[in-house]
Parts: sequence; structure tokens; C-alpha cells
Amino acid sequence: MVQTRIIALGNRLRGDDAAGLLAADRLANTPIPAGAEVIEGPEDPVRLLDLLDGVDRIVILDAADMGLEPGSIRVLRDEADWANVRRHQSVHAVGIQDLVAMARKFGITSQVTLVAIQAASWKMGEGLSPAVMDALDRFKEIALKEASNEV
Repeated sequence: MVQTRIIALGNRLRGDDAAGLLAADRLANTPIPAGAEVIEGPEDPVRLLDLLDGVDRIVILDAADMGLEPGSIRVLRDEADWANVRRHQSVHAVGIQDLVAMARKFGITSQVTLVAIQAASWKMGEGLSPAVMDALDRFKEIALKEASNEV
């Protein structure tokens, strides 16, 4: 039975926005805790709503703009802290904090942790910036720790 769901977000074609997805790729070659699964989330955050239900714990991996040095990683367990995290998105997309608030209104009670890495660029067609590439293994390891009972 799945108790923890690691959800990787991003777009592989937009520079550092691919960081969550690439960390999930690396998790595929790593033993994960019993009762955990790794899922590549849809690009449209509204479609994530169903993925937030049915498990005790959610760990979201995503690139964000937190006003930090590129490659910096933050673990945000308190949803109130998410207000200062900006995800590069179109005007049609819903922010993660709004999505979780919506999930709460529907009675979804999963514990949600956001593991965010500071992006340098979201330019179409670019690969990861050097700072984010250097931090990718640490990003993966932090996600793994959050998915375990070591927190």
C-alpha cells in the first residue's frame, strides 16, 4: 500500500524547470522507502489534485523562484511558508499553494512537503544551469529523506 507519494513537477524543455523531473529519474535508480512511489506529475497543477489524495504524505519536487542563489534547496513543510515561493508558470496555471488549499477544502488531509530548488533559468530549449546540475544529487537525497520516516 502506498503511504508516501513523491511527485516531481516541471518541464524537461525549459532549463532548470526540469530539475524535479530529473531528480525523479535519479530516484528510479535508487532504493526508495517501503510504501513510497515516485510519480512524474502533469504540467497542469490542477490535474495534480487527484494525486494529493489517498496517501498519508506527499513530497513535491519542483524548481522555483525563492530569491536565493541558483541551486539552493529549501524544504517547506508548513504551507504558510509557500507564499514566498514563486513557480515559473503561465497566467493560466494554479500555484502549488493554491492547489493544496483547494485540496484541503475537498477534505484531502495528506501531509504535503515542498522540496524546492532555486532555478537560474526557465528558457525554452536550455539544459540545467551549472548550479542546479551540481545540486541535483543533493535535491534527490533530500527528497528521499523527506519520503522516509527520518524527518
